[in-house]
Amino acid sequence: MWPIPECPCAGVDALGIPAAQVTAQVAAQVAAVLDAASSEARPREDLQAIAGMKHREHFRKAYVDPLVTAEWLQRTIPDKPTSRLQKYRVTDKGLAWLAEYRQGTGTRPAGTKSDTNRTNRTAAPRRRKGGAGR
Repeated sequence: MWPIPECPCAGVDALGIPAAQVTAQVAAQVAAVLDAASSEARPREDLQAIAGMKHREHFRKAYVDPLVTAEWLQRTIPDKPTSRLQKYRVTDKGLAWLAEYRQGTGTRPAGTKSDTNRTNRTAAPRRRKGGAGR
């Protein structure tokens, strides 16, 4: 498998699962967040939805805070980190990691518009249980 660039969100999770087992998934989610924030500043809710995460507090603690600390994301209102109007934009460091990630995978991050459209077209239809007469 291709080497994944070092990511500030990877490590040992709360369950003690080693980074090697979760790094690919985390890297894909981080790439999707950085990709979304690269074109324009986005609120946390948008970034969370793009990453496919449902729990707000986990997303903030496990993704947003480490990315801000690593200076891959920056707040648009740095003096008020919990402001309801807070948005995030990607920094040059974040863009550099995203470019390295794309080069290693040869694809766009999961959850981006072009990837989502491609995935939806290739999905097989679901079949019902219980026979064809229903």
